Amino acid sequence: MKSHEEQNSEIKGTIMKENLLSRKISSVLVVAVMVWLTLSRAVFAATTDKNFTLNDGVTDSPSVIFTDAGGFTLTITKNDAGEAVLVNNEGGIDFKPNNITADYLRILTEGTAPNSSSSLYWMGTLTYTNAPGLRVNPATGQLEYRDEDESAWTTLDGMSGGATIFGGLSDTVFTGSAAGDIVYFDGTDWLNLNIGTAGQVLAVNSGATAPEWSAAASGSYSGLSDTTLTSIAQGDVVYYNGSAWVNLAPGTSGQVLQTGGAAANPSWSAVAGTITDGTAEGNTLRWDGSAWVESSALTNDDTDVTVTGILNVGGNAVVTGDLTVTGDDITMTTNTAGNLLVGDGTNYNPVALSGDVAVDGTGLTTVTDLTMSGETAGDVVY
Repeated sequence: MKSHEEQNSEIKGTIMKENLLSRKISSVLVVAVMVWLTLSRAVFAATTDKNFTLNDGVTDSPSVIFTDAGGFTLTITKNDAGEAVLVNNEGGIDFKPNNITADYLRILTEGTAPNSSSSLYWMGTLTYTNAPGLRVNPATGQLEYRDEDESAWTTLDGMSGGATIFGGLSDTVFTGSAAGDIVYFDGTDWLNLNIGTAGQVLAVNSGATAPEWSAAASGSYSGLSDTTLTSIAQGDVVYYNGSAWVNLAPGTSGQVLQTGGAAANPSWSAVAGTITDGTAEGNTLRWDGSAWVESSALTNDDTDVTVTGILNVGGNAVVTGDLTVTGDDITMTTNTAGNLLVGDGTNYNPVALSGDVAVDGTGLTTVTDLTMSGETAGDVVY
């Protein structure tokens, strides 16, 4: 009877022989399959729960090529430079996560280089006349978008910070935008009117449907419907006469424009009088009944005002400083001889003395009645 160790050794030997035989069989099968595939170009399917790795071991950017029954190919290439390339030489490439066919993305390149354009479309079960999407304009390089059922592509060029530019809005149709363009509404969309030429003015077209640039009307101001200008000459003045703008011919040299008042027209008129330069510093002007003439009776040197002659004041005069009278007389309405100026707490008034003392106009003071009683010889009056 063999020992336990001997039995284990025999089992291990048998397993090793079987493994070696399996490897040889696998190698033969792989070679056979490769030969069969090479000779027959048969189609095969492979299933694995591990990573499926193809490595040719050389720097030649290996590719996996899928060929359909029509001979068109889908090629997946891993470039040695780093990027990977997916090429379908027929139609677009669809991305359907979770195999959702109602809403997926399609990348499609249309046209022939260098005028080809690659577009990203949103596809699904909805029916679009033109699928919505994004593309780069092959002629301008601008990023453009298209809404559902719109055939035209609208530029997004100039978008910044998530804000849509004016020209990229859905209700704008701009063509050849340039500096100086203006925007107007045509009843459906906002359109741009390209800038006109120098001297043109903005006007309404003959159909009254849109603005347009046109040459300025000849005659300009005088050609307006509410102007009636006759014999236009240099120096004319234009005024409104109640019904139209008319021109007033120039007056003669020295005349001034004078208003006629409300509801009246202006006119040129001669100056009633003239004022000549003065002859002495500080002199003032006075009206002599027909003209302004120079006067030296009242002078003003910007510090003192001097009056030569009599100063007649019709109302009250207020002197905020001291009153200095260089003459000897003060004349009042009441100038009764012997009166004195007596203050009553508010004003000074001329008052006649009363009692036993009198003063005449020369200043002579007279005691008219001095009554004493009980006087004796030798008394002294004090």
